[in-house]
Amino acid sequence: MVYLAAGCGWRAGEIFGLERDAINFDTMEVEVRHQLTVVSGRTPYLAPPKTKTSRRVNELPTLVSNSLRGHLETFRSLPEEIDDETDPRRPIRRPADLVFTRGDGRPIHRADWSYIWRPAVNTAGLPEGFGLRDLRHYFATVLILRWSERQDRSARHGAHDAHSDAQHLRRLLAGCRRPDAHARGLRAELYRGCTHGHPLTDTRRSEPIDHR
Repeated sequence: MVYLAAGCGWRAGEIFGLERDAINFDTMEVEVRHQLTVVSGRTPYLAPPKTKTSRRVNELPTLVSNSLRGHLETFRSLPEEIDDETDPRRPIRRPADLVFTRGDGRPIHRADWSYIWRPAVNTAGLPEGFGLRDLRHYFATVLILRWSERQDRSARHGAHDAHSDAQHLRRLLAGCRRPDAHARGLRAELYRGCTHGHPLTDTRRSEPIDHR
């Protein structure tokens, strides 16, 4: 999940709703077809992506591909019946072969995820409130600082206009002005990603760069 957010810029719902047949290891691509949605009073279901441009195909960086392969080989589950409202005019119930589940094939509920994520954030020493959205912003930051064309960046990131880019860039610049070690480390890491290619986003490299 972490690699999909940081290496492909996926939202949490897109990650939770990923099905096995949306991953193509031959072409090194992964497709956003829908998102897993949770609303009060019903079980999680598949719904359309957040925006029209959120429906997209991402290149699979080597690091993300290897992580997905390892996950699929380690965790195997049978398809689980789930409501699919990807087409709101034709809602159906069908077996969904989700990549990430609760362990018994059932879709991940956000409440379940918080019990897993919060301890991991604390163990990693990350700031309180750090989430998958921050990893998605990291992906956008690497693309911005590598001078990607805005239209191509938005397609890969699933953003629908320049407004989200502008918002993120303001947050980035504000963070980089912080006079502490965290900000200095962030600037150094982003500079290396910009000038040398980052292992999560540079699909031309067969091996990741060691930035330690």
